[in-house]
Amino acid sequence: MNVTFTAETTAFADALGDALALDAEGRADVMEAVDGSLSEAFDRNLRTGGEGSWKPLAPATAERKAKLGLGTLALVATGALRDALTKDGGDHVRESSQDGTTTNFSVGVEGDAARILGYHREGTETLPRRDPSELDAESARRLKDALATAVGEAIARRLGALR
Repeated sequence: MNVTFTAETTAFADALGDALALDAEGRADVMEAVDGSLSEAFDRNLRTGGEGSWKPLAPATAERKAKLGLGTLALVATGALRDALTKDGGDHVRESSQDGTTTNFSVGVEGDAARILGYHREGTETLPRRDPSELDAESARRLKDALATAVGEAIARRLGALR
């Protein structure tokens, strides 16, 4: 399951042509900014129960987790899903692709983590919906700022290199 973002610079394409196509270094820098911002948001959701919006654990679940020493946080038992959402390697994936002046950035999870995340994102008959990849307003603002800054820096660097 991936969260995909598009950085489109077509509004300026007629005036500047290929100068706005991000080079490999620019895509890597933007990908790093997107991934870092999303990782912070996902981690904050897991630590705060979706900023307090998630349904609390059922008493039986809380009791079972306590007996096993797994803490009281929803969605966190072994830490595998958290790690897949917030760390490079393992089931954490990130990629970018370029099509003219449009760059797509995708951050997500694969393997068992994707299956488990799907249950939490959608909920089931016995499992309430708790989506750690849902962004609150503050996280969305931070992501937008990080994306704008990284794209702006990459484009400025690219334009400087074309002189």
